Formats: sequence, structure tokens, C-alpha cells
Amino acid sequence: MTIHLRVYHPDDFEFAVQLWHQSWHHAFPGFRHPWTYAQWRERFQQKVLSHESIWVAESGGQIAGFFVLRESDGYLDQIFVALAMQQQGVGTLLLNKAKQLSPGGLSLDTLQSNTNARRFYERHGFLPGQTGINPNNGQPNIEYRWTPQAARIS
Repeated sequence: MTIHLRVYHPDDFEFAVQLWHQSWHHAFPGFRHPWTYAQWRERFQQKVLSHESIWVAESGGQIAGFFVLRESDGYLDQIFVALAMQQQGVGTLLLNKAKQLSPGGLSLDTLQSNTNARRFYERHGFLPGQTGINPNNGQPNIEYRWTPQAARIS
């Protein structure tokens, strides 16, 4: 399986929103998100696309995953992998690209109950930090940070 990374293109919009929506709901099968699918599309259009850097992982002409990075402060706003492509290194490729684009460090938030994502981030040198409440869905979240220095120590 060949995977290549490229910059997001507007033609990717519907595929990216579907992947985002499906992956999120798969990760939290017992939780009903308060947004409708139309609101997910609107959020992607109005908020996600305003970030400085969106990269797509592609395999066989299909989007396998994507990340959204605010390069100005190293905030990794989104990182998602298609269900059929999980556990195949796509997330690692995406995360390594984000680290390359933000060599001073990265931060992100994830839901505390997202144990798979938390293990993934910790395997890749991220350290847990402050906890809070996600303003979009009201669920407890946790901040993670990666710095090159912390990655070398762990």
C-alpha cells in the first residue's frame, strides 16, 4: 500500500468532512454529538479551512486521513484517519508531517475518553497536560503537548 501526503485541495472537501464525521462517531459510539451532519460541513467550511495548513494522506486515489495545523502556534486542530486505513501507519505519517511543519512543538486537545488516540499521542512523544471541557460537545478533554526536547527525554 502506497500512501503519499499532499496539501488539501478544495475538491477534497466532501471526502474530508465524511471522514471526519465517520471517524469521530466510530471513536465514540455511545455518544451522540450535538451537531447535525450539515453543521459538521459548516464547521469544516467556516472554522477548519481557516487554519494555515491542511494535509491529506492519499492511497489509491482515496483520502486515507488528514490533519489540520495552525502553524503560527503549533496547534494540531484535527487529525483523523479513515476507518479502513487505521493501524496501517497513516496516522504516524500525518503526525510526523505535522511535527516537521512545527519543529518547535505541537499541542492538541482530545476527549479524555478517547483512549486509542491518547495511547497514539503518548507513543509519539506527547505528554498529557491540563484537562477541561470541550466547548463543542460538553465532554471532558485533555491537552497534549509535544516538544522536541520532551521527545528526546522519553
